[in-house]
Amino acid sequence: MSNRVTGLDHVDIVVGDPDAMADFLCRAGFSLHRRTEGGRGSVELRFPGSDIILELTPSARPDGSRLALGLRHLALRCADLDAAISDLRGVGLEFPEPPRWIAATGRRVANAIDPDGRVLQFTE
Repeated sequence: MSNRVTGLDHVDIVVGDPDAMADFLCRAGFSLHRRTEGGRGSVELRFPGSDIILELTPSARPDGSRLALGLRHLALRCADLDAAISDLRGVGLEFPEPPRWIAATGRRVANAIDPDGRVLQFTE
Protein backbone atom coordinates (compact mmCIF):
# COMPACT_ATOMS: atom_id res chain seq x y z
CA MET A 1 0.00 0.00 0.00
CA SER A 2 1.04 3.57 -0.54
CA ASN A 3 3.22 5.04 2.19
CA ARG A 4 1.23 8.21 1.56
CA VAL A 5 -1.85 6.74 3.28
CA THR A 6 -1.61 7.99 6.86
CA GLY A 7 -4.58 6.35 8.58
CA LEU A 8 -8.32 5.90 8.83
CA ASP A 9 -10.33 9.06 8.17
CA HIS A 10 -13.91 7.84 8.54
CA VAL A 11 -16.30 4.91 8.32
CA ASP A 12 -19.67 5.40 6.60
CA ILE A 13 -22.51 3.06 7.52
CA VAL A 14 -26.10 3.08 6.31
CA VAL A 15 -28.70 3.02 9.09
CA GLY A 16 -32.48 3.15 9.24
CA ASP A 17 -32.64 6.22 11.50
CA PRO A 18 -29.44 8.28 11.82
CA ASP A 19 -30.82 10.37 14.71
CA ALA A 20 -31.80 7.34 16.77
CA MET A 21 -28.48 5.64 16.06
CA ALA A 22 -26.56 8.84 16.91
CA ASP A 23 -28.42 9.12 20.21
CA PHE A 24 -27.63 5.49 21.03
CA LEU A 25 -23.94 5.83 20.14
CA CYS A 26 -23.56 9.14 22.00
CA ARG A 27 -24.87 7.42 25.12
CA ALA A 28 -22.16 4.77 24.51
CA GLY A 29 -19.36 7.38 24.39
CA PHE A 30 -19.32 8.80 20.85
CA SER A 31 -19.66 12.59 20.42
CA LEU A 32 -21.62 14.55 17.84
CA HIS A 33 -19.36 16.15 15.22
CA ARG A 34 -21.97 17.59 12.83
CA ARG A 35 -25.04 16.98 10.73
CA THR A 36 -24.54 17.29 6.99
CA GLU A 37 -26.43 19.96 5.13
CA GLY A 38 -28.61 19.32 2.13
CA GLY A 39 -30.68 16.31 1.18
CA ARG A 40 -28.42 13.52 2.39
CA GLY A 41 -29.15 13.91 6.09
CA SER A 42 -26.07 12.16 7.47
CA VAL A 43 -24.95 12.51 11.07
CA GLU A 44 -21.22 12.49 11.82
CA LEU A 45 -19.93 11.30 15.19
CA ARG A 46 -16.42 11.07 16.61
CA PHE A 47 -15.26 7.72 17.89
CA PRO A 48 -14.49 7.90 21.63
CA GLY A 49 -10.97 9.22 22.26
CA SER A 50 -10.26 9.71 18.55
CA ASP A 51 -10.52 12.14 15.67
CA ILE A 52 -11.92 9.38 13.42
CA ILE A 53 -15.45 10.03 12.16
CA LEU A 54 -18.35 7.58 12.00
CA GLU A 55 -20.80 8.78 9.36
CA LEU A 56 -24.39 7.57 9.74
CA THR A 57 -26.11 7.72 6.35
CA PRO A 58 -29.90 7.25 6.17
CA SER A 59 -31.12 4.28 4.17
CA ALA A 60 -34.05 6.30 2.75
CA ARG A 61 -33.05 8.40 -0.28
CA PRO A 62 -34.82 11.58 -1.48
CA ASP A 63 -35.94 9.76 -4.66
CA GLY A 64 -37.80 7.13 -2.60
CA SER A 65 -35.18 4.40 -3.06
CA ARG A 66 -33.36 2.75 -0.17
CA LEU A 67 -29.74 1.89 0.45
CA ALA A 68 -28.91 -1.49 1.97
CA LEU A 69 -28.10 -1.30 5.69
CA GLY A 70 -24.48 -1.80 6.71
CA LEU A 71 -21.06 -0.67 5.60
CA ARG A 72 -21.14 1.95 2.84
CA HIS A 73 -17.43 2.71 2.70
CA LEU A 74 -14.14 3.08 4.55
CA ALA A 75 -12.11 6.24 3.97
CA LEU A 76 -8.35 6.39 4.37
CA ARG A 77 -6.58 9.67 5.04
CA CYS A 78 -3.78 10.86 2.73
CA ALA A 79 -1.42 13.80 3.12
CA ASP A 80 -1.16 14.13 -0.70
CA LEU A 81 -4.14 12.59 -2.49
CA ASP A 82 -2.73 12.89 -6.01
CA ALA A 83 0.55 11.22 -5.05
CA ALA A 84 -1.30 8.48 -3.19
CA ILE A 85 -3.52 7.78 -6.22
CA SER A 86 -0.45 7.54 -8.42
CA ASP A 87 1.17 5.06 -6.00
CA LEU A 88 -2.02 3.03 -5.67
CA ARG A 89 -2.57 2.85 -9.42
CA GLY A 90 0.98 1.50 -9.59
CA VAL A 91 -0.08 -1.50 -7.49
CA GLY A 92 -3.27 -2.12 -9.46
CA LEU A 93 -6.03 -0.11 -7.79
CA GLU A 94 -8.41 1.55 -10.22
CA PHE A 95 -10.06 4.92 -9.70
CA PRO A 96 -13.03 5.18 -12.10
CA GLU A 97 -13.41 8.95 -11.60
CA PRO A 98 -10.98 11.78 -10.85
CA PRO A 99 -10.75 13.20 -7.31
CA ARG A 100 -13.52 15.62 -6.38
CA TRP A 101 -14.03 18.34 -3.77
CA ILE A 102 -16.79 17.76 -1.18
CA ALA A 103 -17.69 21.25 0.05
CA ALA A 104 -19.84 19.97 2.95
CA THR A 105 -16.88 18.19 4.54
CA GLY A 106 -14.00 20.29 3.24
CA ARG A 107 -12.21 17.26 1.81
CA ARG A 108 -10.99 16.09 -1.58
CA VAL A 109 -11.89 12.45 -2.16
CA ALA A 110 -11.20 9.72 -4.68
CA ASN A 111 -12.89 6.34 -4.77
CA ALA A 112 -11.51 2.94 -5.67
CA ILE A 113 -13.93 0.01 -5.96
CA ASP A 114 -13.17 -3.14 -3.95
CA PRO A 115 -13.71 -6.70 -5.30
CA ASP A 116 -17.23 -6.77 -3.80
CA GLY A 117 -18.22 -3.51 -5.52
CA ARG A 118 -17.95 -1.24 -2.43
CA VAL A 119 -16.04 1.98 -2.23
CA LEU A 120 -12.62 2.33 -0.64
CA GLN A 121 -12.35 6.10 -0.34
CA PHE A 122 -9.16 8.11 -0.04
CA THR A 123 -9.37 11.63 1.45
CA GLU A 124 -7.12 14.64 1.74
